[in-house]
Order: sequence, then C-alpha cells, then structure tokens
Amino acid sequence: MPRGGKRANAGAPKGTIQRRSLEKSAVARALRERTMAHADNLFNAQLTKAVGSVMVFRVDEEETGGGKTKRVHTHITDPDEIKRVLDKNEGGAGVVGQDYYFVTNIAPDNRAIDSMLDRTFGKAMQPIEVSENSDELTQLKKQIEKVAESEGTDYKTELNIFLREYADKIKPDLKTQLASELVQ
Repeated sequence: MPRGGKRANAGAPKGTIQRRSLEKSAVARALRERTMAHADNLFNAQLTKAVGSVMVFRVDEEETGGGKTKRVHTHITDPDEIKRVLDKNEGGAGVVGQDYYFVTNIAPDNRAIDSMLDRTFGKAMQPIEVSENSDELTQLKKQIEKVAESEGTDYKTELNIFLREYADKIKPDLKTQLASELVQ
C-alpha cells in the first residue's frame, strides 16, 4: 500500500549546510579577497573612466625585414615627453623633432560616473510623475518600467526598490496592488 507525505527522519537534519552552498561560499570569499587586494587599482581604473583622459601617441617606424618598415603607435607615458609634445603643438597632433605625435581623448563615461556616485552617496531618487486624470497604478507601473529600462535592470527589481524607498509615500491600496506583483 503506497504511503504519501513527509516521512519521519527523512532528509538532512535541520540547519545542515549543503555541500553546494559551502562551495559557492568559498568561491565568493576567494573572489571577494582578490577584489579587495586590488581595490585601489579598480577604483583608479573606474575613476579614469569616469573623468576621461588624454593619451599621447608617437608614430614610430620599425624595420620588418627585407627593407620594409611598418608604423607602430607607441603610447607615451613619460611626463616630460608628453609636456614637450603638448607645449610644442598647443595640445594637438604634430611633429616634434623628427617624430610625429597625436593626441586622443577618451570621453568621460556617464555610467562610470553614476556608479561611483551611487556607491558614495546612494542611488539618486528617481522622479515619479502621476497624472491626476489617469489610472495611478498604470502610471506607477510605466514609471517603474522606464527606470528599469534606464538602469538596465528588470521590472521586479526596480519595483522592489520602489516599494522599499517609497512605501510611506504611496496610498495603501496602490502599495498592496504593486506588492502583489512581486509574488506572481
């Protein structure tokens, strides 16, 4: 005769940590330690991306054999050489001595700027506009979808953030309707 339901003493004891969870935890800890060891370099790389930069290159000609030459673009890092090039050519490309130099700009990256500001000051509040004449729930959903799209996240993630940050500022019935979408 078949039996159904929970069986006594079946499964792992309560509170047991699964081997897979232990493995994931060990990997996460190792990645966290590696990241922390390079925190200064990572911060500097993101800061450089956030503020943009100027790079100076020298065009060198190298022998490839058989009397042929090829042009090689060498990134200049010596501050004295960079100053000499920028002073001589008024910040632009040109010839200094017998060498040709060019300058390239790397524009600031708004996503890197936003990321650094969010980490420092917290995520900026997103304005939510609700029209008096339209269905408020529909308007809220549209605004949350727009935020999700602009942030590159999904609707439920932004809905969860919205409910945590604005729970005391929206009508209880709207809050209930929005919260019900998280469990669907």
